[in-house]
Amino acid sequence: MYEDYYDYGLYVEEYSIEDVREDLRRVVDYFKSKEYHEHAMDLFMVKYRGFPIEVAEQAECFCIDEEIPISDLPDWMLHSSLGIVKNNYVPMWGRCVFPVKDVSGNVMGFVGWDPFVDPKYLDSKNYGYKAKNASFYGMEMMPEYYNSKKPMFVTEGLMCTLYLRWKGFNAISSLGSWLTPYQIQILKRFGDRCIVISDNDITGDKYIKQIHRELPKARCYQTAYGKDIDGCRKYEEGIYESQLLKELSIVNNPFAKTSILIRR
Repeated sequence: MYEDYYDYGLYVEEYSIEDVREDLRRVVDYFKSKEYHEHAMDLFMVKYRGFPIEVAEQAECFCIDEEIPISDLPDWMLHSSLGIVKNNYVPMWGRCVFPVKDVSGNVMGFVGWDPFVDPKYLDSKNYGYKAKNASFYGMEMMPEYYNSKKPMFVTEGLMCTLYLRWKGFNAISSLGSWLTPYQIQILKRFGDRCIVISDNDITGDKYIKQIHRELPKARCYQTAYGKDIDGCRKYEEGIYESQLLKELSIVNNPFAKTSILIRR
């Protein structure tokens, strides 16, 4: 079928970006239709992470069962441009996978999350998509956020973004602790409505320095408890969550003094 299928004795002369885009959407629908999908979402997102199932549904995340053999995957999914199979191996085996979309809502690629392995977040490598220099997680929300008067929060990890959205905040994720020139240009459009909340660690400190240098109008915070926002809400069984949400609700005031969040 496709030109990269040499291992399977298959070949095609052309595979356009439109074909890739269509098949990336099919990847999402395929795994969401698996019998184990609902059970996996309940384990990953509800029982372990503490999110309501609606968060998983809105994110369109899915799991790739670590026991599923490549031979069980449809032929069209084997094309290397989709980033699911690489050299007879499935990099996202056993992970909860999140579609990363463009500003129009088209699936560009995937980020696989597994809190028990390193790296915790794993980008897919497929045609036309490199998460850390071409997009944010949540780009499909940009048209709405541009027209909103609410502040827009930028977090490093997508789990923090999902938490903020669940609680009613506008949020995207930079998918890492370093902004590319393209990402910086996008965030400049938000001026002082851009609020960056970095992880409270060494890489987060470097992230803050870059924000101050490249986005002087943006405001930066770090959590005082836990490594990140999602960690803060769980700190000592969540006793800081209500205070965290109160602090997040007032950071649109540039002179606000916070306790859970530290202004940087």
